[in-house]
Amino acid sequence: MKTKRTNKLLVLIISVMMVATLFVGMSVTASAAEAEDTGAEFVGFQVNLGGDISMKYYVKNYESTVEQEMIRIKVTYLGTITEIRESAYIEDQDVYVFTFEGINPQCLGEKIDAELYISDVKVDEKLDYSVEDNLNGIYDASAAKTKQLIDDLRAYGKASEAYTGHTSMTGN
Repeated sequence: MKTKRTNKLLVLIISVMMVATLFVGMSVTASAAEAEDTGAEFVGFQVNLGGDISMKYYVKNYESTVEQEMIRIKVTYLGTITEIRESAYIEDQDVYVFTFEGINPQCLGEKIDAELYISDVKVDEKLDYSVEDNLNGIYDASAAKTKQLIDDLRAYGKASEAYTGHTSMTGN
């Protein structure tokens, strides 16, 4: 008798878990489909070394019903979240450019998380990316003058670490 009750209870628990798993799977699928329907994504990243150090995020909008005012990026850097709106549009490439400014050379290795939103729906993300990652990516393909600029920037960052005793603005 106890075994039958235990078996029934076990079957009931497994059934509930299967139904819950089905609903969770459906909601994940719906979220992915919703993100696809919005039709925007990151298509490129670039570090700007002229003047202040900044990161540029290039975004392609595939959906004609999405207005540029609806597209924004949330950047998390040094524990602070900054919302960025489009700062330029490159017509011949049909991309929006979002610029995140104020990166200190001392923080080249700090990770930057960027999330792309249309209205309140997150449609793409680039996590754990840093200016240093970008510099490493472009270094080999660059001309000697750009390589020198990158080397100088890295040396300046290292010198500031030695001077302050910190490897980041957060005190690491």
